[in-house]
Amino acid sequence: MMMDGGALLALPGGGYSYSLPDEGVRFDVRHLRRQSHQLHAELDVQVDWCDAATTLNGSLACADLNLSNQRDRLGRADYCRKRSKAVVFDWEGALDAVCQKIIAQERQTSDAIVLDDAPDEKPPDDFHILGLSIPSDSHSQIISDGGGLKSWIMLLILGTLAKQGVPVVLLDWEWNAARHLGRKRRLFGDGRLEHLHYLRCRNSITIEQEHIKRFCDSKQIAFVGLDSISAAVDGKLADDDVARAFNRALDGLPPSLSTAHIPKSNGENPQADSKAFGSAFFHNFARATWSLKKDVGANPDLVTVVLTPQKANDGDRQRPAALEFEFAGERVYVRNIDVEDVASHADSLPLHMRIARLMGAGPITIDAVAQALDAKPNSINKAIKRELGVRFEKVIGADRIDRYALLHPAKPSGQGRDKVKHTIGTCPGQVGT
Repeated sequence: MMMDGGALLALPGGGYSYSLPDEGVRFDVRHLRRQSHQLHAELDVQVDWCDAATTLNGSLACADLNLSNQRDRLGRADYCRKRSKAVVFDWEGALDAVCQKIIAQERQTSDAIVLDDAPDEKPPDDFHILGLSIPSDSHSQIISDGGGLKSWIMLLILGTLAKQGVPVVLLDWEWNAARHLGRKRRLFGDGRLEHLHYLRCRNSITIEQEHIKRFCDSKQIAFVGLDSISAAVDGKLADDDVARAFNRALDGLPPSLSTAHIPKSNGENPQADSKAFGSAFFHNFARATWSLKKDVGANPDLVTVVLTPQKANDGDRQRPAALEFEFAGERVYVRNIDVEDVASHADSLPLHMRIARLMGAGPITIDAVAQALDAKPNSINKAIKRELGVRFEKVIGADRIDRYALLHPAKPSGQGRDKVKHTIGTCPGQVGT
C-alpha cells in the first residue's frame, strides 16, 4: 500500500514535516544536504501510540538517514516496526512516501525566463548608518585586524537599526551576552531595545544554520550581524570549499554584515589588509566590504576609525567614512567626522580627496597639486575633471592662469561643521576589539 495521503509542509527555518494524522504518525526532516549527489537529512519519526517504545516528545526514532538510498529506508522501516511493537503499520510505504516527496521537492528549481520579463522592481533602499550604505538585501563585511573596533561598530549599527524599529540579531561566536550587554548600555543607555536580539553560537554556521533560520523566522529578523567569520566556519580559512559552504549558509539567512580579520602582512602586499583572511571567495561572495583602520592619538580615550569601501557591487560609488570614539568612563560618545581631517589616513585617501585637502587653502593649479602630492600632472588633471561641477570648479584669476577650487568649501574643522554624535550609555567597561 502506497502512503500518498500525507501532507508535506515546510518547517520554519528549513526542512519538512510529513503528517499522517489518521494513523497518528509524523515525520520531521531537518538538516537536509547533498553528499555525493545523494540527499541526507535528520529524520525524526513521531507517533501518538500508547504501546510504542517512544522517547522524548513521542519520538520513535531520530537519526540521520540517506533519503536517496532504498536499503537505508528499509533499515529504518524495520527499526520503527520493532519499536512500535504490536501496532501494525506500513512503515516501508510511509518512508518511501516521505522520502520521494522530499526528493521531488528538492529537485524543483526556478523556471528560466526572458530577462526583460523579470519583475521591474527597484532594489530596496540601503541602510544609511554612520556614513555607510549597507546593503539591505545581501551580505557584506567589515574587515580589520584584532582590536580594530569592528565589534563595537557592529553593535552600534545593529543598535541603531533596532532603534529605528528594524528587528536585528547579533550572532556571536566570540564572546558572551553579558559583555555585549555592557557595551550596549555604554552605547545606547539602559533603555530596552526590543528589536535587538542576541544569539550565542557554539557550532559552525553550517551546523547552526537551521537553528538560526528558525529563530530569524520566529522573530521576523530583517538583518543579521555575524561576529566573526573566522570563528563561524568549520575548516581551514584558506580552503575554498570552506568559503563556499559559509556563503551557502548565509544565503538562507536574512541580509547580513559580518566581521572578518585581515591576514598577517609582511609589507610586501599593501592590499593584504583590504580583504578577509583566507580564501578569496570570502571577499568575492560579499556584495560590499569595508576595511577599518584605527588610530589612537595622544589621548588614549579618543580613537578614530576610518572605514574605506573596498567593494560595492551596485549603487553609487561609496566614499570612506570616519568615526571618532570617545571612551569616557561609563559612556561612549561616537560621532562622524570628515575623513579628510584624519591626518594619519591622508596618504591612503582616494586621489580626489587628497586634492580636496589641498584646495581647502584656496584655489590651486594642477602643477602645484601634482608637486604637493608627488603625482603626475595628467593623473591630477583627470581626477579634477571627473569631479568638475560636483566637487571642484575652475577659477581663472587676473593672471589668466587656470586654477581649481572646492565647489562648496567646507567650514574649518571645529567651527560649525555638522557632526553626528551618539551620547549614549551608562554602564562601565573597557575598550575592546
